[in-house]
Amino acid sequence: MARKEIASAAPTFPPYGPLSADLAWAVQRQRVGTPFLLKSGEQATAQQFAAFLDAVSAEYAQVLWPRWEAGGWVGAAAAGVLDLTLADLDLYAGSLKGKLVAAVGADALSAITHKKLFVFDDQMPADKMFASLDPYLATMEAEPLAALKASMTKALRSVLGAPPLRLKVAHQRPRPYQASFILGRTDFGFEEAKSSMTPALPSGHALQGLFAACGGYLDQRAELEKVAGAIPALQQYGVDMGDRRTFAGVHYPSDNLASWYLALRLCDHCFGVVGQDAKRFMVAAIECSTVFMAMKAAAAAGGAYQLPVAWLEREMHRPADTPEP
Repeated sequence: MARKEIASAAPTFPPYGPLSADLAWAVQRQRVGTPFLLKSGEQATAQQFAAFLDAVSAEYAQVLWPRWEAGGWVGAAAAGVLDLTLADLDLYAGSLKGKLVAAVGADALSAITHKKLFVFDDQMPADKMFASLDPYLATMEAEPLAALKASMTKALRSVLGAPPLRLKVAHQRPRPYQASFILGRTDFGFEEAKSSMTPALPSGHALQGLFAACGGYLDQRAELEKVAGAIPALQQYGVDMGDRRTFAGVHYPSDNLASWYLALRLCDHCFGVVGQDAKRFMVAAIECSTVFMAMKAAAAAGGAYQLPVAWLEREMHRPADTPEP
């Protein structure tokens, strides 16, 4: 089916559907990110944390993807779901095609590919947390590298569980393989992922990768500065974790954009007096993301990415100590 014919048919996308029992329980717990501080410096209550997530969700529904309420899509973004989905699938089949088998790390001839690390990231057992970081920091000594991974794991306490899951439940975006089937796209293929049994938006891996890398940087900055190129390598890793999920067809490019926006907003609440340092790190990381660069190039030509990219860039340039949207 030609793109023009698809657009005229204007299909209605169904919601992804319910979560597994374990994930549904995690959402119902309404756990508060630790730390998640108010501007007063006090730890937020569950209600205040929920209000923050609701505010982010309201922005998603205006700019990216609508909420699923009472059996229908709600929000200004509902008018653009087809255009955004087509833009995402076009990018996957275009400039992002073949990226999954590209090599990673400082050695361009490395046999370690994004596809191999995609498997590590997908399973990520507790005893091998961030195993996919090793080729990025191959010149770092074992002890400081282990300390960095420990700091990254600690940082995840703020974003594991409730934040991405509650937004996923609210927005119910079907996964790319579902949308491509509905649209009759024959140019779409995807990898099996054990951790993809949830709605697509936002991407949990994109959020966790960027947030963990940032937390590790803030905690281990002195050690990282001793290793040439370590900080840019960590920033690249922070976005590659999410980018790989897009290369694999598990997520849409715009799912990553949603995650980066949430991570940037969390800088106001999770890093205290170094919130602006955290934001600088995240912005530099996002700017070296292959997926972000592809979306930005597409936005420059017009189309569905213009508003989301501009929205993200406004947040990238907003200092952490100024009023939130």
